[in-house]
Amino acid sequence: MTSAPATPFRAVRDAPLKITITMRVTECGKVPRNVGLPFLDVTLRNARAIEDHSYILGRRYAEHLSTALHVACGNESE
Repeated sequence: MTSAPATPFRAVRDAPLKITITMRVTECGKVPRNVGLPFLDVTLRNARAIEDHSYILGRRYAEHLSTALHVACGNESE
């Protein structure tokens, strides 16, 4: 997986930041049939503190991700 901007990157307080995550499938045998609810782990830090957050990206995202993985591996999408 890669991201744009590349990690680590700086974010400005109260300003939106678009992050694009690219996944490359290298072993289709390990692709789950149903991705379920994928989550994103984020670590925020500054000079004084570090915080870890985990976000569940939702059912619609999970369905799109599952379909994309099956297409990438040559399986029929559902």
